[in-house]
Amino acid sequence: MAIISDFEEEEEKQPEAKPSASSSSSSSASSSAAAEFIARFDPSSLLGFIEEAFEFVAERSDFLAHEAAERDIAAVLRAVREKQKQKLRQVERERERAKKVEEEKKVQEVEMKDAKEEKEEKSGAIGTIARTHVGLEDNHSTASSFAVALGNSSWSDLPSPSSWNIDILVDSIKQLDPFPLKAICGSVWKNIEGQISFLKYAVSAPPEAFTFAHSARQLAYVDAINSHKLQLGHANHAWLCLDLLDVSCEIAEAGYAGSVRAMLEYPLKCCPEVLLLAMAHINTVYNLLQSEVSLAVFPMIMKNAGGVGMILYLWHVNPILVLRGFVDAAGLDPDCMTRILDICEELKADFSSDSLEDHGTSISQSLL
Repeated sequence: MAIISDFEEEEEKQPEAKPSASSSSSSSASSSAAAEFIARFDPSSLLGFIEEAFEFVAERSDFLAHEAAERDIAAVLRAVREKQKQKLRQVERERERAKKVEEEKKVQEVEMKDAKEEKEEKSGAIGTIARTHVGLEDNHSTASSFAVALGNSSWSDLPSPSSWNIDILVDSIKQLDPFPLKAICGSVWKNIEGQISFLKYAVSAPPEAFTFAHSARQLAYVDAINSHKLQLGHANHAWLCLDLLDVSCEIAEAGYAGSVRAMLEYPLKCCPEVLLLAMAHINTVYNLLQSEVSLAVFPMIMKNAGGVGMILYLWHVNPILVLRGFVDAAGLDPDCMTRILDICEELKADFSSDSLEDHGTSISQSLL
């Protein structure tokens, strides 16, 4: 049941005046403002609540006496209904949006989990090769399982092998996209000869068969310096991959320098500048290959018209390599001292005499 409170009117004690027709609406507004309607809302008696509200309006104003009152009330009712529908639609849209986001999140989690498991499976398979030397005839199932894991079933149809068949192995990993480079370039395998065989194929393979383009550590170098366009070598970006060069240098210093030198013959011929620029980022115990590449390429860069820009880049990356390059160049051709001094003069803003002294008296004196 609705409860109506007491009310007060501001002009209660003053003589009543007969309102005119023109002031009826303003009088109604004034009366409404002077009265307070309080009711207890009972969901089981909604019509009773509405009836009490209309009676209150009828007692305190002439709104219901107008012919348009019924039409205006119906319009208010329609507006309230439309607002409620809009709220319900908005709630439904938000619910659907939240449901869709949750479904997409679950799909992404499943995809990430599958990708992680696949990567671990393939990396584990590569690890099997890294740990295995010869003697696969005693464990043919290992090789067969590896090939099947990479999606190649041809191995099981062949006689028991005595070592890893590089052609079948590569045919299997062609299906990996992208191939986990860490598996072959992350460290030196126990089966170094198998790793060398694999790398020889990988660096010369077309990009559709094998690529280093997704390597996390790549040579970051502007293609053109002083209008000198650099050749990058194979389209598979092998010689821009710093991890490849890093592990190659370690393999060479592990007693396989001859095999690695054979692998570097192509970049030394086709993209020597890129090879030296990348080698400048590599530091190993003996820096064996780095010194050999510098000895072969640095004098050539010195003679090149655009070589100053490359030497400046090398100076910021590996100043010791630059100083050693000057010494080697002077040792091969004493007449090049003038060129060395010219280069130092061009780059004197970047070459610090203190840094030269820090790298040894003999090197510093050779540049004077």
